[in-house]
Amino acid sequence: MESEAVIVDKRVAERARKLLLRHGLLDKSFKAARVGDQRVAFPVVDSGLASKILEEEGIPFEAGKYQFTPIRKPGRLEGRVKSFKIIGDIVVFSRSGDVPLEEYVDSAVKLLGENPRLRAAWLKVETRGEERLPKLIHLAGERKTRAVVKEYGVRLVVDISRAYYNPRLAGEHWRVADLTRDGELVLDMFTGVGAFALHIAKRRKTIVAASDINYEALRLAGESLALNRRLSGAVILFNADARALPLNARFDRIIMNLPKDSLRFIPEACRLISTGGFIHIYTLQPGSREAVEAVESALYSCGCTPIVELSRKVLDYSPTKSIYVVDVMVKERREHRECG
Repeated sequence: MESEAVIVDKRVAERARKLLLRHGLLDKSFKAARVGDQRVAFPVVDSGLASKILEEEGIPFEAGKYQFTPIRKPGRLEGRVKSFKIIGDIVVFSRSGDVPLEEYVDSAVKLLGENPRLRAAWLKVETRGEERLPKLIHLAGERKTRAVVKEYGVRLVVDISRAYYNPRLAGEHWRVADLTRDGELVLDMFTGVGAFALHIAKRRKTIVAASDINYEALRLAGESLALNRRLSGAVILFNADARALPLNARFDRIIMNLPKDSLRFIPEACRLISTGGFIHIYTLQPGSREAVEAVESALYSCGCTPIVELSRKVLDYSPTKSIYVVDVMVKERREHRECG
């Protein structure tokens, strides 16, 4: 089966493997493969990030696609229930309309039985309201909803019943932190449990203003701050509605991770971004072109002139729409411009 890959000389293969493993980039669903007599191919979850890591460590590599042999893992599900997220020691299934509850219960019992480290299984029926709170049904195991997860060395306190968290965004948290430079003033408009903010503060000498309307999410972010003591930068948490933030500073970088509604908050982003600053906008759209067009239109209407630096699919959402990130640099901004 074909997967993203990095290929290295066999003499540095073990060093590369440990490096990829430490950063959570090694795709453990496939076996590494020999390429001829002198090279080894490693399956990775994100070849762009893997390339960056290897380059920083001075390991020569080649990135691309490669055919790997899948690893048959205990707990891989058969039938209609196959998709789930593992958050610490908790399994979370997402509801599909045509699958009865009994099949989720059976799958949950099977997973917990084959994986002793997993302690609880839940079904997420929907996500509701501005606070992005999930409606959950307990399937099996303990009724616990809290866990501590680790992303690239950052520890996050998560409570799946009180705040939105998606482990599949770990690569985005790392990517945005990597783009941030020392000395920047950063705004995370929808911080949730603080993942973007903590990744940035861990790696860069920055100040991150991290806001959320969900007070419980900020409490979790505060717990995470206490766990990650060795930070290069500072994180300031505050509870506010992103439509009218109590801020007058000009930010060098703004993160807008609210895919269903991020475009509604463009007026506030345009008010707070500095000329030459960067905005990372996550939006739910049918394709990359539509994502760029929607973001550009919203920014222009609010007096910001954007230069699009990147647009790519981050996550699948439904058969017709996906979550895209659009990175823009704001070339010009006009004061007191009415949006519309």
